[in-house]
Amino acid sequence: MIRPLALQRTAAELVDRIPVLCTVIGIDDATGQRRGHIGSVCDLLLEAGIDTERWTGSDIAQSLNRDGAARGWTWPTTEAMTAPLRLVAYRLSQLDWTGPSLTERKLHGRELADETTADAAHRLLQAHRRALAATSATQAPLASVEHRRAVRAQLTADLAAKKGCAR
Repeated sequence: MIRPLALQRTAAELVDRIPVLCTVIGIDDATGQRRGHIGSVCDLLLEAGIDTERWTGSDIAQSLNRDGAARGWTWPTTEAMTAPLRLVAYRLSQLDWTGPSLTERKLHGRELADETTADAAHRLLQAHRRALAATSATQAPLASVEHRRAVRAQLTADLAAKKGCAR
């Protein structure tokens, strides 16, 4: 079965955002063996009627987390989970996915001509990542232990001198 790229991208991002899904989808870090298939998450999204051209994996995860918080729910631990995919399917079925996505709300008026909301979100995310990479590359290295000790000693001396003048 051929699945649209937007559906696959959304499913992969959802797996990345909901840690319990990593236990059933992807590669097991300990053994290197494949677990499950991303197609099962794609099927969950289709069954829930989510338009993955409009809803990103991040939008879906945020909506699930907000809904859970409003209901007083938390995600169970991975050890307590017996059927993570069924839980996610149930949680997806509890929400209305027909309204504007979180990304659509954030991007309103920021799309380029002939650009979908998902493409605009991807473009803006890439620009944000490039900006972060550029600023982090130009920052000075962290202060050494010796430098921090010297600054702390200078601060202590300055504060002691101020205390002496205030009396």
